[in-house]
Parts: sequence; C-alpha cells; structure tokens
Amino acid sequence: MTFRAFIAGNAVRLDDDVLRRVRTEVLRGHQHNLATDAARSALAEAAWRSVRQGERDDFLDAFDASRDVDDFMASWWRQLDPRELLLSLADTDHAYGVSRGVLDHEEAAAVAYSFREALETGQWSVSDAALADDLLARLGPVQDAEREDSGFYDIEELDDLAAYGVSDVRAGARRVAWGADSRAEVTSADARERLMAGRLERASGYAHVLVDEAQDLSPMQWRMVARRGRSASWTVVGDAAQASWPDLAEATRAREEAFASLERRAFHMDTNYRNAREIFDHARDVILPLVPDADIPDAVRETGVQPVDRVVDGSLAEAAADAVEVLLGEVDGSIAVITPRRWADRLGALDGAGGGRVQVIDPLSTKGLEWDATVVIDPDAVTEESPGGVRVLYVVLTRAAHRMHVLRPA
Repeated sequence: MTFRAFIAGNAVRLDDDVLRRVRTEVLRGHQHNLATDAARSALAEAAWRSVRQGERDDFLDAFDASRDVDDFMASWWRQLDPRELLLSLADTDHAYGVSRGVLDHEEAAAVAYSFREALETGQWSVSDAALADDLLARLGPVQDAEREDSGFYDIEELDDLAAYGVSDVRAGARRVAWGADSRAEVTSADARERLMAGRLERASGYAHVLVDEAQDLSPMQWRMVARRGRSASWTVVGDAAQASWPDLAEATRAREEAFASLERRAFHMDTNYRNAREIFDHARDVILPLVPDADIPDAVRETGVQPVDRVVDGSLAEAAADAVEVLLGEVDGSIAVITPRRWADRLGALDGAGGGRVQVIDPLSTKGLEWDATVVIDPDAVTEESPGGVRVLYVVLTRAAHRMHVLRPA
C-alpha cells in the first residue's frame, strides 16, 4: 500500500515501508481500534518529514482537513471486528499464511474448515467465543464513526416515522422495531449477518468468579476468565481425571497464569454420593492404571448389583436394544445410551424409547449429567475418538447412579 496526496501545495508519497514503521510505532502504545487519531497524527508527521516545505503547522492543518487523507485512513486504519478476522480464516490459503510457524498444514486446514462451518450454520462455537474475546482485548472495542449533522430532510423522515407509532428502528442481523403496543424481531436468514450481529464490548470485572468443570477449560478460555477476575476471589471446581482437553499440562499452566499471585487453598471432596460403589469401582479400575494420580473419592452407596461388561458377538445395535429393555424394567427413571460417533447412526432408533426415558448421547455431551442407568457402547472407541482419551471414558463410566451395561464389539 502507498499513500499519495496533494497537501498544502506539496505532492506527498509514503511507500509501504514507511507505513509499516508508522503502524508499528502506533501499536506499541495503543490498541488498534482505539488508535485512529494517533495513527492519523503519526501519518501526518511522516508526511511532513517527507516534504518539509512551508510552515509545519500550516501543513499539518491542511493534512487534517484533506479528504484524500480521510479516504486513505478509512482503508488503511479501518475498525477491525474480531469476528471479521476470525471468519477470514475460512480461506484455507489465508489460514496457512497467517499461521505459518505456529500450526502445521493439517492444523491450519482444520481451523479453516471450522470457520467455513460457522459461515454455513451462522453459529459460533464455545471455543470461537474465547478467540474473539482474546482478539477484542488486543484490538479494543470497535468505535462508531462520527455522525454528520442530520439535514432537514432526515428530521422530517424521523417525524413521519414516529407518526406511525415506531420509535426506534435498528439495522442489522437482528432488527428490532418498537411499536405502540408490540415488539417485533426479525432475524436475518444470512449466516454471516447472524455471526456479526450485535457488538463486542470490553470485558467487565467481577467480584467473584466461579468455575465449574474447570478441567475442561482450554488455555484460551482461562485467559478469557482471567480478564474478568483480576481483582476477584475465585472458586474453582474440577477433576483432572475427567479432563477432555488433550494437553493437560498446557491447560494447567494457563490456569496458574490466570490465578496470578492470588493465594491458593485446596479442598478435596472425598465422598461420592452419585454412583453406586459397584459402578464407581469399575470406573476406578479403568482410570487408575492409565492416570495413577487420579483423585478418587470413596463411593458410599451400594446396590449389590455389579455392572454388566460383555463382548458382543452379533449385532451391537440389537445388544444395546436388549440392554435398554432390561434396564427399563430395573430402574424407574432415565437411561442413557452413550455411544461414540461410529455407532451413532445404528443406535439412533433407541432415542426416545421407553416413553421418552431413553436418550442416545455422545460421550462429551454427558459432562455434568447423570442417569439412573447407562449403556456404554464400545469403550475403546470412546477413548480413541475423544480428545481427552481415557479421561473422557472415565466420565462416561461415572454417569450411572444405579445400573450400568458396557457393550464391547467382538
């Protein structure tokens, strides 16, 4: 990019190297979205240094009044919405370029695919929210453009609109019109408009921060929470043995950075009331050989019924249906069929069985939930497909309160 303009009788030309130096200098002390005035001033000084003709103050006044400068600034230093930058990564070549040296090609392609999916569905993921929040902290909130004074015609239009009982109309992906007696909302059919709806605001501080299932927060999510808890007290509840984040050490470092210099006090929950002892002993025997430092509480409730754990020679779907039928007769409440992706299509017909008491669900979605009974399908596949590996399997094996069947394909 090159800046060209005619200022105070001088032809000014600033090449890309000069513009990069100006940008770097400004961003040392400013967030991008809050630095428009500083960038314009630094650009004016660079322009003056390139000509040094006439009076400096006259030159700078002319620079400030120039429409050419206005047009250049609108392009060179436009406001950046973090969501716009994230969506630009949907282009695979762009994702490769900006992530070079950080991600390999396979990882960059996965990032691009993720944002293409967002553009197709019009929905952000939980992980996307943490990324947008981090970018917002770096860029600063998007600033509104200065509004020009309204003319007489504009005022007449607004008066005429009010005569029809509408006091406010807002454009965007989610338009709201207030009438005398009703409120109507219109949601855009365009996926990108839905993704860009509303405004991202600077994070507020909290007096107390409560984090549950803390073992599942990604490093970026810890950064997001930390921005809201710099001066707060914290209550953090988690179990490392149930972590679904693949790099536990990385997440632990991010958590410690979030706590900064705050005093830590640790408490151990040593009693398990959820699972029958027979079920929890089964889960304990799975996790301890692979995660020897797992924090295992003592299950105090007994049923006298051991979990069923068997290899299925025939149809896994038929075996699952048989197990569900048995459990419907043994418990009065809810039953979950927990299945990895590879078996989900074949087991979908069980969802809603038993008058709605049966739910077919994937392993990661069972976090924080419990059922009276569970049917766990192909535990080796659960471990293989899950980012947290055996830790996610441990979660799956601790969702049943009274009865559990584990079915393994031959």
